[in-house]
Amino acid sequence: LFVSKHLGTLPEVMLSPANLDEIKERISKNEEKINVLQAINNVLKERHEIESNYKSLAHKFKEMQEEEALRRAKFDEARKKQLAELQAKGEALCREKAKLQHQIEHVTWHLEGCRRRRPCLARLPENCPLKGDAPSCIPHSPEKLKIMANMKSTADHLVRGIMDLRKKIHIVQDKLEHEVARVTSECVKPDRHQCPHGKYIKLPRATSNTTS
Repeated sequence: LFVSKHLGTLPEVMLSPANLDEIKERISKNEEKINVLQAINNVLKERHEIESNYKSLAHKFKEMQEEEALRRAKFDEARKKQLAELQAKGEALCREKAKLQHQIEHVTWHLEGCRRRRPCLARLPENCPLKGDAPSCIPHSPEKLKIMANMKSTADHLVRGIMDLRKKIHIVQDKLEHEVARVTSECVKPDRHQCPHGKYIKLPRATSNTTS
C-alpha cells in the first residue's frame, strides 16, 4: 500500500504495521491537542462573556449611582426649602406669641383698675393702643372689650398657627423617616451580582460625596 500525494509531491512510503501505529499515535496526539485547544477556547469564550457581563453591570451600577446622587441632591434641596419654610413659620409664630403676650399683659393692666399715673408694664409698649394719654383704667372701661376681642383673635390665630406648624413638622418627620429607612435598606444590600454562569463578580463600591 502507498499513501496518496498531499499538498505537493510527497515521497511514496511503504506502510507497515509500525507505520500504522505511528500514524495512529500521531492522530491520537493531534486529537488531544485539538481537545485542549477547544477547552482553552471555551474558557476564553466564557471569560469574555463574564467580562462583558461585568462591564454591563458596572455601567448599570454607575448609572444607578448617578441617579441616586441626583435624587439625593433634589431631596436635600427640597429638605432645605422645607426647613426654611418651617423656620419662617416658627419666627412668625414667635412674633405672634410676643404680640399675644403683650396683649395679655395689657389686659391685666386694665383689669387691675390701675391709676392714671401708673404706666402700662406690658412689653413692646409701642404696640400698646392706650399708651400715653390713656384714661383711667377702670373695670368697666369700654376699651377693655376691644382689647380682649383682639387678644382672643390673636390667640385663635396663634393656636391655628401652632397646629399648622405641628402638622408640617409631622409631614417632614415622616418623609425623613421614610428616606432614612429606604437608604438604610439600600446600604445593607450586597454589592455582588451573580452572572449567568453562577459565578459572583464584585462591583465597585459607591462613592458619593452627597450628604443626606
